[in-house]
Amino acid sequence: MRTVMAILALLLQVSVCGAAWGNGMDFIWWRMSGQDRTPDAGMTAAFDLVFPEAASADEIDVIYISSPLRSYREYGSSGPGEVYRKKIEMPPDGENAKIVIYSGRTERIDLRARVRFGDRVCYAQTITTCYGQSGHADGEAERIAAAPDWPISKLTAAYFRAQTGMPVRIIPESASKLARVYENGALSAIIEPGDGGEYSYTPPHDDALRKGGPTAKKDLVFEVSTPENDGALSFYLPVYRQFYGNLNLSAGIALLLAAVFVCLLLVARADRRFQWR
Repeated sequence: MRTVMAILALLLQVSVCGAAWGNGMDFIWWRMSGQDRTPDAGMTAAFDLVFPEAASADEIDVIYISSPLRSYREYGSSGPGEVYRKKIEMPPDGENAKIVIYSGRTERIDLRARVRFGDRVCYAQTITTCYGQSGHADGEAERIAAAPDWPISKLTAAYFRAQTGMPVRIIPESASKLARVYENGALSAIIEPGDGGEYSYTPPHDDALRKGGPTAKKDLVFEVSTPENDGALSFYLPVYRQFYGNLNLSAGIALLLAAVFVCLLLVARADRRFQWR
């Protein structure tokens, strides 16, 4: 009963905030807009910092933590890294802020933002991996001593990238009891934390992703409320199709057996004899 009442309260909160800002996603969140190779063997990762509709920001702060990687198994680790402050322009009303990070090595990028809307403070976070080989650093980023004390989320499973049919697990700090999960801007689920405060969500297989190929993605966002100034914390990951998720093993075996049967039938009709050694 408590869970039902909590969900109803959260839905009411969504409705109220949506009426004030124009839609149900009443918080900020990162969205990957592209990854590209550069002529010097580096790599860039571009992101939009998506604002609530009709919201006007008063302050924007962006930092990222760069952690060199030796293998994909380190993807979800939270070891020490180099902290950089990234410049970002205040966008015009009704538009999103944009940022491009340059990478010259294989590294995990933990990108974070803090935005103040009047008395309300929102946070956004995403994690991605870059594979630059130039050895150069981002010339538009400033190295700082330590990351600000902002609420963050941690991935609890190490994987290369999020895929349909595979659970995404995070543990937000200073979070509310319930989390909202959005796929491509639509509310998909309201979930409770499990053991140790872990939130887990499995993106379903998506026919559009299957048809779109290996680079097609959809946007997955976790959002929880924070105690600071009626704030919110979001965690974003792009989700890709699972390579084996749409395979039909039974149909494949049946097709193989049928092909073998047809071949044997053709051999028998031709009265072909094999020379065994």
